[in-house]
Amino acid sequence: MDTARQNGNKPDILSSSVFREVQKDLERLLLGNGFNTVMFHPHALNALADRIMEQMQKSYPDMQIPPKSCWRALEGQNVDRFGVLASAQGFATETDFFRSASDLAILCALADIRLPADWTFLDPMSGARLEGVSAKSVATAVMFGSGVFSSDPSAPMRADAYALSRVTADEVSAGFQFENGQGANAANALARQFRRLGELIAIRTDLFEDSDGIRPGNIANKLRSELVSPNIDAGVLLDAVFDGLTAIWDGGAVEKDRILGDVWASSLENTNEGADLWSFHLPAGAVCLNLIEPFGWTGFGMISLDVLPAPSDTGHAALFKESGLLSRTEGADPTLAACELRAATMAASKLVASSVRQKLEVGSDTLPMACLIEAGTQPMCRKLRLEKPQLWSDLDKMMDPRGVHWLPFGA
Repeated sequence: MDTARQNGNKPDILSSSVFREVQKDLERLLLGNGFNTVMFHPHALNALADRIMEQMQKSYPDMQIPPKSCWRALEGQNVDRFGVLASAQGFATETDFFRSASDLAILCALADIRLPADWTFLDPMSGARLEGVSAKSVATAVMFGSGVFSSDPSAPMRADAYALSRVTADEVSAGFQFENGQGANAANALARQFRRLGELIAIRTDLFEDSDGIRPGNIANKLRSELVSPNIDAGVLLDAVFDGLTAIWDGGAVEKDRILGDVWASSLENTNEGADLWSFHLPAGAVCLNLIEPFGWTGFGMISLDVLPAPSDTGHAALFKESGLLSRTEGADPTLAACELRAATMAASKLVASSVRQKLEVGSDTLPMACLIEAGTQPMCRKLRLEKPQLWSDLDKMMDPRGVHWLPFGA
């Protein structure tokens, strides 16, 4: 557990290289059944891998699978929402286009928070009523296109520090179509996230400012401008996101007043220096996945995708429990139980992916985790949520005992 649990005296927990070692350690821990509250049952691995392969072929018969990202939702119902908005806006340069797409990619990752279970969104572009993660991304894109996040009336399709730091709960309620106080708490929480983003990028001008102002997408544009090859390493991008954006996701562990994002102390009584810390980095990973397309659209591929965090969410925990791959004991300290189930889920995700690749005789470069999730596990998680809502609800409550609103646990 040496690298799975980090503290202030060990290598920086906000480092892609350290996190890579964390994921390897968790795999070894899972295989050795070293968790206190979760058991791994390898006999179930083969059958689950077969089910995932069947789902992948059903989702994408030609096996040309895109990565999981906000762009799947923004291209849903056969509508290219960003394309429509971009055509209306008109971009003078490729850099302007890239900044705009990167701004939206980051905003969509921030908007993947807990919302009322019965919330839906009527998409003005397709006329469809959407729900879940897809609805959050589309609602964010509609707000983005209307200029809510821009301080320049002539350029609505951008986000900048000035406008972000002034986003109100009323604007969010209107943008997300909350009615009759339905999403008051969610609107306040999401508005706060947007304001935190604005305040953070205003402080970190070294990462977010260029000649066009202080914008979230500039963190990606700076990396893009420095590339000397046609590819960006996902680990480099993850390090930049750790450095520039982690402080947005507060409420978890803190190290010498440094907010660590989706990193949690295993004990409620000891949340700062000296605590055992567990790192998951779901929101940071979501930002990176959302940025794959903006880089790709401007001629740059993203390599080493499996450096990014594997799933540690309710959906995958439910899928692994339902399949018999994981089981858990009752009565443990709730914080430790939550940390261990998330850690076991993350490690099991890597093992499941390896099993699927072996069956298909491909490597992680051909079938990265992000594609396996998009075509295989995510549709299975959505189906399971409908078929076994109690299992989902029980795990969802257990996996986040502190009720942190920004954990992207939905399907």
